[in-house]
Amino acid sequence: MAGFLYNEGKDFFPLLKESYRAELLNLQLKSFESPIKSMAEIVNSTNKNSGSCSKCKELNGLQMSFEDAIEKMPIPIKNCERSVSFNRCTSFYHIKFLRDEDGMLIFKNEND
Repeated sequence: MAGFLYNEGKDFFPLLKESYRAELLNLQLKSFESPIKSMAEIVNSTNKNSGSCSKCKELNGLQMSFEDAIEKMPIPIKNCERSVSFNRCTSFYHIKFLRDEDGMLIFKNEND
């Protein structure tokens, strides 16, 4: 839908933001279902033809709780160079499974 608004020259950002929010909520649900502790992480596209803009690259690897990500919504960025040119930011949210100092996955306990 954001693409249709973009093609019509209308403000597509609110709809784009809601699509990212829906994706975050989906990832949060998957996180709840997993026995492994996790966080939301921002990942940038590495495709040389459709890579992320300089503003989004600054956020690459940023990790936060799903609650913080849903509240703050660091991406999509309103003035993302990719969004303005191609109606779609190429940064996305990803589940980051937490590991201890030995690289072992950290499982949730009863209090998590």
